[in-house]
Formats: sequence, structure tokens, C-alpha cells
Amino acid sequence: MSPTVSLDPDAACDACGKFGAFTFDGRTLCGDCYESSGSCGPDSTGLEPDSPAKAADK
Repeated sequence: MSPTVSLDPDAACDACGKFGAFTFDGRTLCGDCYESSGSCGPDSTGLEPDSPAKAADK
């Protein structure tokens, strides 16, 4: 059985720093960053596991 993943409004995304993220497999990602990671999953964000959150390059 898969663990339940729920939104934590106080969690910051590891990829963009946006609050309101999901924590799973030791990573924390917002819905947008998880969706943009595609079929490769959250590891395709390019962040090292201990990296601080990056600012969005937009």
C-alpha cells in the first residue's frame, strides 16, 4: 500500500521555494514543480538532496 501524501501549507517546495507543498520520498515539491517534473518524477528537479530551496527563474 502506498503512503498517503497530503498538502502541507507550511512546507516550502525544494525546487522553487513556494509554500504549500507535498513531502514524499524525502523530497518536498509543490504541485506545479511535481507536475513539471514529468514522468521522471521529483528527482528530475536537478536539486541535490541537501540543497536549499532555489528561487524560481521566472
